[in-house]
Amino acid sequence: MSTPDLDRARRAIGRVLVHGEHKRPGRGDAWLSRPALRDLAAALRHLSRAIEDPTSRDEESGELHLAHVAARVMLALERIERR
Repeated sequence: MSTPDLDRARRAIGRVLVHGEHKRPGRGDAWLSRPALRDLAAALRHLSRAIEDPTSRDEESGELHLAHVAARVMLALERIERR
């Protein structure tokens, strides 16, 4: 089995992360100190929208809700892995 090409997904996640950075400028590594549960709760909110319609987009960022789910899960996972 070959590794899937996930370049488009990675770019979508990157756009979500950049949007978050622009939304809250100057906070640098503040995301590292917040509880993983906060990102997981946000991921669930976006997931509920994506379950209703997998092609639905976040009104604020214009990105797919699924990209927001992936970004939030990655942020939570990164914090947990760093411990």
